[in-house]
Amino acid sequence: MLDFKSLLLNAGLVTQTEVDKATAQKNRKPAIKKPVATSAKAPVVRPPQPSIHQEKLKKLPKTDQYALIRKWVSLNRLDKARILDESCEKFYFQKEDQSITWLSLEKEVIEQVNNGTAAIMTYMSNSGPSNCVIPREIAEDVREVFPVWIRVLK
Repeated sequence: MLDFKSLLLNAGLVTQTEVDKATAQKNRKPAIKKPVATSAKAPVVRPPQPSIHQEKLKKLPKTDQYALIRKWVSLNRLDKARILDESCEKFYFQKEDQSITWLSLEKEVIEQVNNGTAAIMTYMSNSGPSNCVIPREIAEDVREVFPVWIRVLK
């Protein structure tokens, strides 16, 4: 029984050089990539420059803006969802309709919000408006497009 390459060659659909070339490519071993040296601590994912992201965000349609902000939040949020314990405190802030709401945050995150290195933002999640704590750089980018979303930024 003939293999597929031989059948194509006998039918005149390919030449012997094409068959040899395909065989050589198949038999070639892939180059082994050396692993990149990793540090003990995982790097923090941050946008390169706020101005670049502001321009990118402004040019997108609204649905894409929401999707990009959701991605930024999922990669950079400081109030990761976890089991609440005694180390968490309620942080109160004002919503757009002037009513008061709160988030349960760890003391370190509250300190970041109070000293201005983090911000509280309301954004359009997949299930409706949600509140989160994000780094200041991202909050400044979002504020350029959706200023009412930023709740606390000192």
